[in-house]
Amino acid sequence: MDAAAQSHKVQAKLLRAVMDQESASVSCAVSPKGAQGLMQLMPATMEQFHVTDPFDAKQNVEAGAQYLKQLLDKYKGDVSLALAAYIQVRPQWIRRVGSGYQGDEGLRRGDSEKAEEGIAMNGHE
Repeated sequence: MDAAAQSHKVQAKLLRAVMDQESASVSCAVSPKGAQGLMQLMPATMEQFHVTDPFDAKQNVEAGAQYLKQLLDKYKGDVSLALAAYIQVRPQWIRRVGSGYQGDEGLRRGDSEKAEEGIAMNGHE
């Protein structure tokens, strides 16, 4: 995990928070929607990052770190929006929040807030 975090310039604490929240750090976790492994990667994400075994912790965390970094870059370091995109919150919700919308369409299980608690992520808070 630390190597993936360092390689992709994502804080290890952020990766750990995503793993804890998404899979309870269980490498063989599978969601009802098809997300797999520690970082709960969806099939399209696994394909994008060339993951051949989603239950291989190294491959899964490496791909999750790459994907998270890609999202952090896309959302200019906004961790809440990057995490919302990671857990595949509806794009229209992300656009609304990104423009200051404060509606009642909260994140799935409050994942973004849970992952952010007590974590200083890449200097973006």
